[in-house]
Amino acid sequence: MEEQTLEIFRRDYKTFTVTVKDGAGVVVDLTDYTAKFTAKLKPTDTDEQAKISPVDGTISNPATGVISFTLTSTDTDIPAGTYFFDVQISKIGDVKTVAYGKLIIIQDITVTTEW
Repeated sequence: MEEQTLEIFRRDYKTFTVTVKDGAGVVVDLTDYTAKFTAKLKPTDTDEQAKISPVDGTISNPATGVISFTLTSTDTDIPAGTYFFDVQISKIGDVKTVAYGKLIIIQDITVTTEW
């Protein structure tokens, strides 16, 4: 598993996907799994200190091993900067981290609520 970098403008929404594979590179069947995305200022912050609280992933077709996450404009309404994220899956209490890296929130230029 390689460290990843995700970039998003502050207050934008973005959907991204993670494909879960085992050590041999074979897609993992995610039947009965749940998935969560969390971002923190420091990796050692508690879950209560998370800047983006756990966001539930969507597993539309478990056999493909693909999880989709949508970060909303509310989720990304945090100060511009670099945060640390991970994606964890769980099945019957067994938790595994399947992605991690840096989440870069880029300062938005246009700030309006009049659309």
